[in-house]
This record gives sequence, C-alpha cells and structure tokens, in this order.
Amino acid sequence: MSYNSIYDIIGLNNEVNRLETQAKLGWSKEFRALKWLGLKDGMKILDVGSGPGSYTELLLENLPNSEITGLEIDKNLLSIAKDRLKDYPSERLNFKYGSILNSGLKENSFDFIICRFVYQHLEKPLAATREIYKLLKPGGIVAIIDSDRGLYGVSEPDILFKSGRGFISQIERRAKWNREIGRKLLKILKYEGFDKLDFEAVTIHSDLVGIQNIIGVDNVPPELIKIGSRNNPRLGKIMKMCCDKKERENCTIIFLNLIAKGQKPIIT
Repeated sequence: MSYNSIYDIIGLNNEVNRLETQAKLGWSKEFRALKWLGLKDGMKILDVGSGPGSYTELLLENLPNSEITGLEIDKNLLSIAKDRLKDYPSERLNFKYGSILNSGLKENSFDFIICRFVYQHLEKPLAATREIYKLLKPGGIVAIIDSDRGLYGVSEPDILFKSGRGFISQIERRAKWNREIGRKLLKILKYEGFDKLDFEAVTIHSDLVGIQNIIGVDNVPPELIKIGSRNNPRLGKIMKMCCDKKERENCTIIFLNLIAKGQKPIIT
C-alpha cells in the first residue's frame, strides 16, 4: 500500500511533516536498541519504506561507513527523499522504487534490514517477510519497528491521549491501517523461518523529547478554538490546553515503538 490514501486525507505536506517527526522522536533510544540487536557501522542496510528520507538521513549520519538503500513505493515521497539527500555519493546511498512484496533487489545482499512503520499498511505481511528473508545474507538481521493499539501509550490528563487516539482511529479506518500488527510481528518472523528472535520496546516520553514535538500545535487561532468547542466541547478543551504553555508543560504523553528482530539462519 502506498501513502496516497493517507495524504489524500491529511495532505502531502502534513504527511511529510508527520513522517519527519516520527523519525526523530526517540531516535537516540531507537538507534541504541538497533545496535543492541546487531546493527553495526559498515553493514549494507536496506531501509524499507524510506518515505521522504528522514530516517535514511539519520542512518547515514550515524553509520558513516555503511551503504544504505532506500526502498519506497510512493513516487512523491521518493522524489522528496532523492532531492533531500542528493549530496550523498552513490557508494553510500541508493534509492529503489518498488514494493517490499516484490522489490526487484538482489537476493542475499543485505546485512541488516529496517522496516519501520510499514507492516501496519501491508495487506500481505507474510509475503513481505518472505521477500525480506530472500534479500538478507545468511546471518543477516531484520528489525521490524511498529506499534499496536493495545500497547500504544498513556497520557496525563487521560483525556489528551484518548481524544488524540480517537482522531487517529478515524484516519486508521479510512486508510485501512492494521494497528494490531505489533502483537503479531514475532510470530510472523518465526513462521517465515527466522531464528535468534528478540523483541524490544522503545519508550517515547514527552518530558524527554518535549511535548511540543509530540502534539505539534502551538498557536491555534481563537476563532478555530471557538468553532471546535462549539462542535465538540472535549476537543475545544484539548485545543485550549495544548495552546496554553503552562498547561501544556504540565501534560505527559508516553507511547511505545515495538521492535521485532529476527536473523536469517546460516546453513552449514
């Protein structure tokens, strides 16, 4: 599935901004977890669903001796990524237009594959996992990073998170996201023949990353707050809370990124 169905709802620029924020939030913890799971500088890496290149750029900056390939099915996002990272030499960065269901990439060619917030959009996750298995070298590692509505997170006050989740749920239904995929990832890897399985959770806490970076709002026009309050008093209350610096800083949001790791067996 491409991202078209999502940015048709929220707009391309908003989707690019969302992906940018998603890539950076908790990066240091996520990168630490990936290294714990086997990621090393010098590896040949595939970034599945590389989008506008935000996450690819972080990998390039932090793994200076690695060659990274970005695989993306959406032509608009791929074009943005190519322009964004145009100064990197071809021996360090390559882009490939295509789907992880049928990538067209060479088999047994990657040391590490990262598949970040892609599985929730896939209609055939098992087929995607089989393709990943083929692309990895023997002993190569895959890290699937995603979420699950049952483990998504909490907030203080509770209304902040619940209302935000309600809005996201509407988008999920329209875009046909599978937000229960997190609980299935490890079994998918096991079923498709991966071994040395592991599972980690990276916590994103607003007191560490800044609540402004999570909620993404600051100055909502007063007339918009009035309209929101009239149509949905709860929404209006949240909008006021998020726009008031003192109230906003008293709020807390915690959510989880789940990471399922598997290794392609070495056949001796």
